[in-house]
Amino acid sequence: MWEAVFGEDDAEMKVFQRTEPIWILGVEHSVEGALRRYRQVASKLSPKELREKLIQEKLRRNKEAYHDFVTKVWFSYREGFPAIGASSYNSDAGWGCMLRTSQMMFCQGLLVHNLGRQWRINRKGLRPEIYAKVLRWFLDHPEDVCPYSLHNLLRHSACVGKRVVA
Repeated sequence: MWEAVFGEDDAEMKVFQRTEPIWILGVEHSVEGALRRYRQVASKLSPKELREKLIQEKLRRNKEAYHDFVTKVWFSYREGFPAIGASSYNSDAGWGCMLRTSQMMFCQGLLVHNLGRQWRINRKGLRPEIYAKVLRWFLDHPEDVCPYSLHNLLRHSACVGKRVVA
């Protein structure tokens, strides 16, 4: 997803060439502290050294922002799941965006609650059991082990007079 949003190489990622902070869900990824430090010692550094320090700081900030970004969950349209109720719907393409957005925000909130805002996905792909457990709650299956599945959300919408029409 990172590449789809920001490009695949440094030349395409113009937003990351600047020194402005990058904000991701309330967390600032900045080079400002390093800029203040470098300004204090600028007279001791050559322009080339100062430029190199700034480039290194931007790379550090970009790497930090990247790891924060890829740790976030992203729910999108799905297809091929068991039919919803008595309908023939096995895809939510074209109509599920609000439900997927709600699922995504709620799931992210549960992950922050259980793992903390500073938690990041391990570079080796190792994840705590609670991460997998929370994600399973959102799988698209009508079973009770997936309480926040599309199936269960739509089933519960019947309580307020909304129902899935085939």
